[in-house]
Amino acid sequence: MNSTNGVVEKYRRIPATGAIVLLAIVAGVVGFVAGVAGGMIGIYLYDRGTSKGNDLAVGMIGLLAVGTFVFVTVFAWLSKVHHKISWRTPAFTLALCLALAAFTTCLMWDSYYSSFIFVGWIVILACGLLAFNVCRRFVTREPV
Repeated sequence: MNSTNGVVEKYRRIPATGAIVLLAIVAGVVGFVAGVAGGMIGIYLYDRGTSKGNDLAVGMIGLLAVGTFVFVTVFAWLSKVHHKISWRTPAFTLALCLALAAFTTCLMWDSYYSSFIFVGWIVILACGLLAFNVCRRFVTREPV
C-alpha cells in the first residue's frame, strides 16, 4: 500500500507539461488497446467473423467508439491524480478524439459505407458523451 502512495507522489512531482505528455501517452496506449478489442468484439457481434465485407467499417467504429471512451476517461482520471482539473480537460480530450474520428472518416470515405458511417458517428458520439458524463466525478467543483 505504501509503494502505491510513493508512485503517486512521484507522479505528482513531475512538472505539469511532462505529466500531460506522460498521461497522454498512457491514455493513448490504453485507449488504443481497448479500442482494438472493441473493434474485434464489434466485428464478431456483427457477423461472427465470417467477413461479409463490412468488417473494416465495423472494426473502425468499435476502435473509435471504445477508444474515445477509454482515452477521455483515463486522461481525465490521470490528470485528476496529478492536479485539480476543470470540465475543460475532458472536453478538450473529447474534441481531440472527435477530430481524429473525423480525419479517419475523411480518409476512409466510401459512399457504400455511408450507413455504417452514420451509425458509427452516433455510437462514437454516445461513447464520448458517456465518457464526459463519467468524468464529471473527476472535475473540481468550485463554490459559486
